[in-house]
Order: sequence, then C-alpha cells, then structure tokens
Amino acid sequence: MRIILIFLALILFAGMAYADSVVVISASYLNNTNTDDNYLAYSFSPVAYGAADTLCVGHAYDGEAEPPNYARRIIINPALKVARDSINMADSAISCACSLLVKAQTGIGTDDSLVLTALLKDFSETISDWAHCSTGVHWTTAGAGSDGNDYKNVVISKIPVPANAEWAVFDCKSALDSIVAYRWNVQGWRITLNDESSTATETVRFYSVDHATTGNRPNLQYDYAYKIMTGGQRHGERNRHGQPSRHGG
Repeated sequence: MRIILIFLALILFAGMAYADSVVVISASYLNNTNTDDNYLAYSFSPVAYGAADTLCVGHAYDGEAEPPNYARRIIINPALKVARDSINMADSAISCACSLLVKAQTGIGTDDSLVLTALLKDFSETISDWAHCSTGVHWTTAGAGSDGNDYKNVVISKIPVPANAEWAVFDCKSALDSIVAYRWNVQGWRITLNDESSTATETVRFYSVDHATTGNRPNLQYDYAYKIMTGGQRHGERNRHGQPSRHGG
C-alpha cells in the first residue's frame, strides 16, 4: 500500500511540475502615442481635421435632398497595430473595448445610435479627408464608403448615443477574436450615426487624441491570456527550430 501511495504521489508531482500556467494581460492605451484619429466631413472642398481636438459624427442637413447630407464619419486606429503585434494566434482574447468621451451633441433623438465597423484601408491622420486616405491615395468611394475595400459593412458594435460628458463604449471583442485567430489586418474602426439620410442636423462630438486633457482622449482597453509552457516558453512562440511551440513540443 505504501509503495502504491508513493507511486501516485510521484505521478501527481510530475503532473504539477509539467502543467501549463496561464498569464492574463491587460493593456490600456489612453494617449496619442499609438493612436491616430480623424473625422471625414462631406463637402465640396475636402478638409483634413486630423489635428482637431474633437471628432464629429452624424450629418448637417443643408436643405438639399441629395445625400449624404454633409455626413461626418469618424476613422480611428486606437493602438490596434500594437495589439496585433503583441497577441499570438495561440492566445485567447478575453475582452476588447474602444471608448470615446462625448463632448456635445445636436439634434440627437432616442432612436439614434452609433455604429462601429472595421476600417480596411490605412490612413494618414494629417492627410485623410472625405476624398483621400493618404497622400495621393483616394478612398475607393469617398468618405471611406466602399464595402469590402474601405470598410467592412458588418456591425461590430452598435450602441445608443450617450449623454454629454459620458463615455461611448464599443464592445470590440469579436474583432479582437479575428485579429488573434486570423491575423485580420484591420486598420481601425469606422464610426457613423445609424441613419445618415435624415433631413435634419444630427451630430455628436467627441474628444480626440489631440485634446490637451489626457483623460478625455479615446481609449482602447483589451485583455488576453496566454499559456506559459514547461521550460518557460510562451505557447505559440517560435522555438529554436523556427516552429510554433505547442503543448508537449
């Protein structure tokens, strides 16, 4: 009996010694070091607003029936490149949220909401406007309007418009899952008002990454977990043979 107990104890000890451990990482970006943002405003003479301390979404009706009624659309890359570089395919995404603080709003009703989708085309914060995404490069359709080229018309997050001085928090967990699992090369988020065809002025302004108060700037918060294997190597990292590390390998 004593020999059997010692044998079982040795098996238990060996299992504990070779068990993977899990590390949970929380990352938050609330500054303009890793974030670019801008808003695109429909007009006859496109203007770049990348250096402005506010972002605007919605539309300003000018009395004409012709859409897009001077639409305003936000484009923002809140440290997504940092997230993509820091998370491996073997990791597990836990949560991801992008938050913007409301500064002011005009004409917003209870049926209005904010819609976040994926931006597919990279952009220059200082150059991008309704017509261009970067120097000498146009959006496929003005206003980052081409589904499948400029953005992907699949709603990642849709939320009611918060009151002034409240945070608009978009749940982007599904997008982070794709970034982790498929290395989805999303370039940022595209934020619009749910209805850009209304014949009324409806706008929401947020603080941008260029605002003087750090605590008012857009924030990306994401959490993920990864395994530390026996020997201290992170699961999914390349081993000395150049192959992805796996349990038991």
